[in-house]
Amino acid sequence: MAINFPSSPTLGQIYTLPTGQSWKWNGFAWESLGSPGVTGPAGPGGVTGPTGPTGATGPTGPTGATGATGATGPTGPTGANGQSSNYFNYNAKTTITTGDPGAGFIIWNNATQASATQINIDHLTDLGDDIDVILALLKVGDTIIIQDQANSANYQQWTVSGATTIVPNNYIQVPVTLITSTHSFSNNDPLVIFIITSGSIGPTGPTGPTGPTGPTGPTGATGVTGPTGATGPTGPTGPTGATGATGLTGSTGSTGATGSTGATGLTGATGSTGATGLTGLTGATGSQGATGLTGATGPGTINTGVAGYVAYYPSNGVTLDDQSVAYIDTANSRFGINDVSPGASLEINIPSSGEKGLIVKGAASQAANLLELQNSSSTNLLYANTTGVLTTLPVYAYGAKYRDWETDRKSTRLNSSHLKLSRMPSSA
Repeated sequence: MAINFPSSPTLGQIYTLPTGQSWKWNGFAWESLGSPGVTGPAGPGGVTGPTGPTGATGPTGPTGATGATGATGPTGPTGANGQSSNYFNYNAKTTITTGDPGAGFIIWNNATQASATQINIDHLTDLGDDIDVILALLKVGDTIIIQDQANSANYQQWTVSGATTIVPNNYIQVPVTLITSTHSFSNNDPLVIFIITSGSIGPTGPTGPTGPTGPTGPTGATGVTGPTGATGPTGPTGPTGATGATGLTGSTGSTGATGSTGATGLTGATGSTGATGLTGLTGATGSQGATGLTGATGPGTINTGVAGYVAYYPSNGVTLDDQSVAYIDTANSRFGINDVSPGASLEINIPSSGEKGLIVKGAASQAANLLELQNSSSTNLLYANTTGVLTTLPVYAYGAKYRDWETDRKSTRLNSSHLKLSRMPSSA
């Protein structure tokens, strides 16, 4: 809520709102005369204690024990926090989103102010007052209201959402969460910033009274009748008569022959496989998530160049620039070095007599050939192995069949004045 204070207050002047909250002018800002939180209400009475248990069975049941005392009521809630507020004059700066906003300015860390998560405030107000000490008191839960000086209907209300970062005698970084916004400010708009801080916590409410004593338990049941007396002892057993003589054992009969095993029954036919159940319906496709925020533009620069030349990064590593050495002829799929009209898939124009045209340098423990010239079927026509020896298919030299270079290993340097080579006919 925006507050319209008197425009020319005097030191110690008190301004009271219709809500009853009062503010005092301390010479450079209005300070809220906050009050401690109210005392919490008394806790409710304890519940009635449970009924005492039934007395144990006896000859005559005794009276049941008295029920236990009811539990103590819960402690009353803590009172609400008090509040204190101050306001200061500043200006909006929308040309930057990070760093020091400059004396008398504030900035947002997002060009869309309602999407900002941090506000940077300079330690000097628009009037030149140094409020470094007051800014250092900001804490999580405090409220910041940014209002147009000329129109109280244009404002943003934020809450401090994290620990602040202070650059001493310079500016403060305040993590925030937007509560409400009615306006987006333009560059150099005059502002009033209200800082509303939480006061001390009110005292804890008193403990509720002890609940009443539970009622007396009922009288126990009458005891059961005592057991019947024991039976008298049994008279002695008469003597056992003499055992008769054992008869003779008969002879064992012979074992009958074992019957033959019956034939195994036929295996029943396998039942047919049941039909496959219907496939379940495909679930509906979930809705597409919201598009994330666009990232900030990177620091690099791309300069304009000449068509066909390959762009490159110079020494600074952040500027993409043009050069005049490597050229791509996309119409004919050709690449030229120091040549803008290459006559082959790769053409190298050597810029000076002391410059080498091409170096093929093998790796340590090179195993593959250093150079291969192949036909369209990937067959080697000429190759240089790891020791630099050239090998080709059998050739003719002045009409006579010349031995294979790899087998002979004598021809290490050849040019047109020493040897004329031609492919050997297939019938040779």
